Amino acid sequence: MEWLHHQLFQLETATPLKLWSDEFRSYLYVFDLVDLLIELLTINLKEHTTLVNVGGIDALSRVELANKYLAVTATHNPTAITAISRHIAPTSRAQVDLGYPSPLNTKLNTLRLANLLPHFIWTPTEKFLHEISCRFFIKE
Repeated sequence: MEWLHHQLFQLETATPLKLWSDEFRSYLYVFDLVDLLIELLTINLKEHTTLVNVGGIDALSRVELANKYLAVTATHNPTAITAISRHIAPTSRAQVDLGYPSPLNTKLNTLRLANLLPHFIWTPTEKFLHEISCRFFIKE
């Protein structure tokens, strides 16, 4: 997020910010990760020895992530949004040869994790992006 924030709000350049529109990731708030790990450590492992995927609740492209980030930033800092000098240029990752195989969609199936921890509530994407955005603007 720090990279994305810097890229969106840097003043040095007005060139378009190329972000992939067809590659999807499950972004997970670091505080949710810590809480999940603590919860997993407290369950009876003899009854629940298993592998689980740990990921966020939404699968987003980088373009979607950037747009959501800008939307939540506008709610607490509308003047920052008007200062953006770069527009987002959606780019297809499928057309880029990375030199190694990489799936376009890595959305993790967290159903097993949700069944193990039925009372755990993931932080909604917009909420954690808002919290992150507030922290960045406090630092500046």
